[in-house]
Amino acid sequence: MRIIFSILFLFPLFCKSQNTAKHASQLDSLKNVIRNAKHDSIIINSWKEWDNIVYLQNPEEGMKMNYYMDSLCTLRLLNKLSKKEKYYYTKNKAYALNSLSLYYTNKADLEKAVQLLLKSKKLYEKISYDKG
Repeated sequence: MRIIFSILFLFPLFCKSQNTAKHASQLDSLKNVIRNAKHDSIIINSWKEWDNIVYLQNPEEGMKMNYYMDSLCTLRLLNKLSKKEKYYYTKNKAYALNSLSLYYTNKADLEKAVQLLLKSKKLYEKISYDKG
């Protein structure tokens, strides 16, 4: 009985440590990609992937990645862009705001969550993106 209990107790810890090591390796790779990125789209996609890796275990870090995406997209949207670039940055800004609304929902800050969700919806409508 003790052996079964020990296995049941230690197995989740073992799995978590494997995931943590795997995630650390993935995050190190993403840091390297971001550091050497030659285009903003690579950075934005890396931040998205980073968020997907950490959002369950470290929501604050995932939230930070979405704020980075929002800031970079906002900055780029101030420039003269091609139609394709404007669509890309608007879509990713909407994605970041939508993700941030989920984080604020989980933190029970519903007022902030709704504000972000409405901003996201407005941006998705602006580019006629119906999957957002």
